[in-house]
Amino acid sequence: MSNPASLLFLKLEWSGTRQGQGSGFMSSGGDGTHYASCPMCGGINPEAGAEGDFMKSAIGHQKGCRLKKRITQLTVEQSG
Repeated sequence: MSNPASLLFLKLEWSGTRQGQGSGFMSSGGDGTHYASCPMCGGINPEAGAEGDFMKSAIGHQKGCRLKKRITQLTVEQSG
């Protein structure tokens, strides 16, 4: 992906944050680790190493994520 719009989408992809469980009683407290996530669907970046804080289904883009769909479309358009 080389056009400016494509690069912007790639920068946006994991620009959100989600916080893992805290160290307080029943995992409460605001001291949990922050992980990069998709700002559209809230899925955790698979490269963030968050498997210990989140269920497997929370890792990666969620089904129907519009941002992931657009990035995929741009990738296909530019490769073909």
